[in-house]
Amino acid sequence: MTRNEYGRRFEAALRRHLAAARRRLLGQGLVLTLAGAVMLAALLALLVGWPGVASVWSKTACSALVLGISAWLAWETVLRPVAALGRQTRFTARLDRLGGHRNILVAAEESLRRPERWRGPGVLSGCVDRLLADAANRAACLDVAATLSLPRWQPVAALSVLVAVLVATGIWINGTELARGAARLARPLHVEGRLPTAGLHIGTVPPEAVAGHDIVVTAVDLGTPRGAVHCEVKSGSGAWRRLATELEPAWSPRPYRRYASILRDMDADLQVRFVRDGIVTDVRGIDILHPPLLTGSSVEIAPPAYTGLPAQRLSPAPAALEALAGSRLRWLGTVNHDVVSAAAVTTTGDTLAWVASGDSVLGEFTVNEPMVWRLRLTDGRGLVGGQQVRYELAVRADEPPRVVLERDRHDGLLPGDGRLELSVLAEDDFGVAGLDLLVRREAAGQAPVDTSWSRVPLTLGSTSASRRADTAAGNLSFGVEAPEGPVSPAQLALTLRLDTTELELLPGESLALAVEARDNRRPGPPARGRSRVLRFFLPSAADLLATRMETDTERLSDLDDLRRRSDTLSEELRRMERELKKNPDPDFARRQELDEALSRQQAMQEELERLTDDLRRDLEESASRNLASTEMVERMERVAELMDEIKNEALDRLREQLRAAMAEMSEQDISDAMSEVAQRQQEFLDKLDRAIALLEELKREQEMSGLAAVLEEMMRRQEELLDPEAAPDPDAADKQTELAAELEALRERMEQALEELERSSEDSPSPSDEAMRRALEQALEKLAAGELQDAMRRSAQQMRQPGEESDSADAGHEAMRKLAALYHVLLEGQQGMQMAMQNFAGETMRRLAFDLLELSRRQEDLADRIPANLRDVRAPELPREEKKMLRALVGMRDRLETALGTSGQLPFRLLDGLDAAADALQQTVSELEAGYGRQAMDTSRAALGDINRLVMQLLTSAQMTGGGGSCSMPMPMLGQQLEQMAREQAGLNGLTEEMRGQLSEQQRQSQRIRAQMERLQADQRGLAQQMSEAAELEREQPQGERLLGDLEQLARDMERVADDLGEGLIDEEVLRRQERILSRMLDAHNSVRRRDYARRRESRTESEIFARQSGEIGIGETGDAATPWRLRQEQVERVPPEYRDLVRRYFRALQALEEAGDGAGPTAPVPGGRP
Repeated sequence: MTRNEYGRRFEAALRRHLAAARRRLLGQGLVLTLAGAVMLAALLALLVGWPGVASVWSKTACSALVLGISAWLAWETVLRPVAALGRQTRFTARLDRLGGHRNILVAAEESLRRPERWRGPGVLSGCVDRLLADAANRAACLDVAATLSLPRWQPVAALSVLVAVLVATGIWINGTELARGAARLARPLHVEGRLPTAGLHIGTVPPEAVAGHDIVVTAVDLGTPRGAVHCEVKSGSGAWRRLATELEPAWSPRPYRRYASILRDMDADLQVRFVRDGIVTDVRGIDILHPPLLTGSSVEIAPPAYTGLPAQRLSPAPAALEALAGSRLRWLGTVNHDVVSAAAVTTTGDTLAWVASGDSVLGEFTVNEPMVWRLRLTDGRGLVGGQQVRYELAVRADEPPRVVLERDRHDGLLPGDGRLELSVLAEDDFGVAGLDLLVRREAAGQAPVDTSWSRVPLTLGSTSASRRADTAAGNLSFGVEAPEGPVSPAQLALTLRLDTTELELLPGESLALAVEARDNRRPGPPARGRSRVLRFFLPSAADLLATRMETDTERLSDLDDLRRRSDTLSEELRRMERELKKNPDPDFARRQELDEALSRQQAMQEELERLTDDLRRDLEESASRNLASTEMVERMERVAELMDEIKNEALDRLREQLRAAMAEMSEQDISDAMSEVAQRQQEFLDKLDRAIALLEELKREQEMSGLAAVLEEMMRRQEELLDPEAAPDPDAADKQTELAAELEALRERMEQALEELERSSEDSPSPSDEAMRRALEQALEKLAAGELQDAMRRSAQQMRQPGEESDSADAGHEAMRKLAALYHVLLEGQQGMQMAMQNFAGETMRRLAFDLLELSRRQEDLADRIPANLRDVRAPELPREEKKMLRALVGMRDRLETALGTSGQLPFRLLDGLDAAADALQQTVSELEAGYGRQAMDTSRAALGDINRLVMQLLTSAQMTGGGGSCSMPMPMLGQQLEQMAREQAGLNGLTEEMRGQLSEQQRQSQRIRAQMERLQADQRGLAQQMSEAAELEREQPQGERLLGDLEQLARDMERVADDLGEGLIDEEVLRRQERILSRMLDAHNSVRRRDYARRRESRTESEIFARQSGEIGIGETGDAATPWRLRQEQVERVPPEYRDLVRRYFRALQALEEAGDGAGPTAPVPGGRP
């Protein structure tokens, strides 16, 4: 501690000890002074009060003696000891001297009091520090009472108790004399005289009294009584009743004594007298007066008319009432006699006058607030009554309506189609008079005031007709539907359907909705109740894309975690299966472990169901917001269906069977069920791997599609800013700046996508990686040039400067063309990714088909070599060759499974076919090793049929994926055609702009330039022709779903642009028309995509997409198992001719390769590198 801290401790201890010593001396002195004064006063009071009359000088002397001795005791016990302590300096010196501290405390106190004398460097400062530290420690341990020899509390307390006991004993023995003496000491100058001693006389008796009040009657005794004085009363002709009396005051001296008696609860006229030692006073009469009292009451409460409730009458009126606000209360009472006034006196001090008529009173008022009152009645004599009962009136308020506005699974986002379905529940005590829909547009980061709502009245009743309302946020279409049946006015349940597509909402803004209800309160303004506010945020395409990518990443992470847990569970199931084979009778611990594993498997199934439901919801959201094409939506649905297939109901049944078997202690059933569960778990893992791989592939494609959707939205907003027919927008410059900021965010998103692509390519490469990487790099290269950002910034700056509208439009159109060029790059990349996946799938299936054809040839040769009587022939090479065939088929299955995890174009059912063929080959091996020739021959040919069917399926799937061949592809949907045409139009716009920048008047006449312009004209005319064909297709659509007029006009505009290009006219107007064509083409594409998705969603039903095959392979219609060649020929004849020709060419090519080899036999390796 420092010097200051020790000093503060020492000084605080001194002050504390000094205050404690003063308190102790002061308390002990006051107690001693009081005890001595009380003891002396009691002795003198007993001395003075003993005679009947005391002189003035004796009383004065005793009083002066009491005061003098009390003052002396106070000086000796209080003032002088306290003064002896002195102040802090003297107190410290006394403590130091008596405590033997060798002047340490005195020196320390002086160093604090006079620090200038103790200042100095070096040794002096150190000495002072040590002095203060020692003094602080000594002061903390001081016992001041022992050091100063202060009086102890025990003797003082004992003396006080002794004085109290002596005084109490004197009061008990001679209480009268002590009381008389105390009175004389208190008034020493009072002169006492002798009173006459004669008779008992009645004193004060009131002639009238109020019933229920106490009556005091008195008498005066002028003699010296031998007995007690009594008061006697009687009513009417009854007997006298004796009552006790009291001497007033108790210390009044003889012979003059005054007695009093209190008459309680008297309710009838009475007579009074006093009696003592046979002496009776005169009789006095008292008339009892009764105040006005209620003898009956009733109350009537009439609720307001709008409630429809009947009036309520209560008799008698209760002390506690409750009435609805606005009710009319009528209170009627009867009194025991006539009254002249009546009033209700509230607890707040207010007085409400009531009507008094004879012996009845009437109060009538409207209930508006709670009230507590007592009734005050006044009669003609001025008596007041009626205040005994306390009446309390509680007011029940008409509560405002309660409104609940809800949306099923509200996520806070405005749906992509702009349609909302809300449920409204309005409740009120007595009826809902009307409902209003409150609409408000809220910008990001702003808190609008409550008065900015737009009100839309909602007509009550059941109607499905759509209506329109003009709000501050734009036009709102809505419909109100009420449930069938009678409608209660106190509770309204409605379904509200809103169409927000015409609202003027920008990305980043929110649509706030609330419902306000009015009740039927009359009179006065109706009460209003408002629901909670539902906010629907309109995200930008970039926000949606970022959210979707995060959701996909989380879903893939969940699936990966599920995959790891499933793999661990599979290992445990296989281990348990092996242990059950060793010990078929599991003990209790083993059964518990099995049950726990089954529970974990069931939990994983439930988690997979949750992920599937989430995927379907995301699918609906992506399609409604145009973030995914119809083809991608269908592929996502295939993934969802695959995940549904993973949810195997047979696995649930097997779990139940295994639990039942464990409960019944059936060893064989446990072993069989366990093997089946392990096998099903492996299938679960295979399909889960497939789903994860497909989701990873879809994530890449969806990211590219989302980036393109972001650009589509930006192009649409840029087109709105450049629309010459639109009204001037004061916020146009800010919107242009926002577009530039969103473009920068899009660039950052592309960079992140490229980085994620690089990382994912190292872990799980995909055939579409290169196309996606190339597209992202080209897009980032265009953005890195900065021309698009510069054009947007120039446009925003010129919009803020008046008089430069033309320059702003030029910069805006330049930005629009740059956006179109960037959009073309992303669409080309998206198409390249799809083509890469299709080529990979087709090539993979063709290679597998080649390998299976070789395997088919070898299996056919092996089947011909199997004898019918295998037991009589020694042929050990047959099982060995069949095992080689089985190993080769298993290797092909592994290759196909790897390919399935890489591409979503491959059908998953191919694995089932390979598994069936592998099972048939395994059975053939077992039969060959057992020597069953006939069965082995049939099984081998059945396996051959499975392999041939797989070849046909692979070739068919390869053709359907567009990987080669002459099979015609189906006609694409209109949405796909519009997307392809938009991609080509964007590229054509870019070529036109490049050519305009390179042209001069002389160059327009060159042959090369004219040839390029003719090619542009041909391309534009070709797109116009395709648009005309699309318009023709639209003629077949239903009347309410056509886009015919828009497409036909678009085709005509494209023809005009083609004509201008053919004439060599490439100017700003042509480029702007091309921009408008591309913008309208994108709008049409989005509309068609929404329509196609809506149709597909409405027409989707539950069905079995792929039916299971049945039948015996290798057995003909006649039941003859020796006709496999005929069956194989029938399989080939069922397919189209071009497929048969293709297969025959494959066989001939393979045969030519085999003949050209150096004697390669049946055991040569297959093309896939497998034995």
